[in-house]
Amino acid sequence: MSITNDELNSFHQFALAVIQEQGKDLTLESLVSQWRNSQERRETNEAISQSLAEFESGQGRPVKEFLDEMKTKHDFSPEA
Repeated sequence: MSITNDELNSFHQFALAVIQEQGKDLTLESLVSQWRNSQERRETNEAISQSLAEFESGQGRPVKEFLDEMKTKHDFSPEA
């Protein structure tokens, strides 16, 4: 897995802040794990915010329409 300069800088800033806040008894592995979790949380929050903005601007579509499409696309029919 390759890492970009931006990701490395992001991790560096994150690690410095955590070390200052939590102390020096942290492992590199725990810092990486915490950073990945924070990145995933940030990405999830951004996706939710974008989806809500799209929905509020009328760009969404009805759930029934989506579910019908998925049933057809994946040849799914619920058991009776």
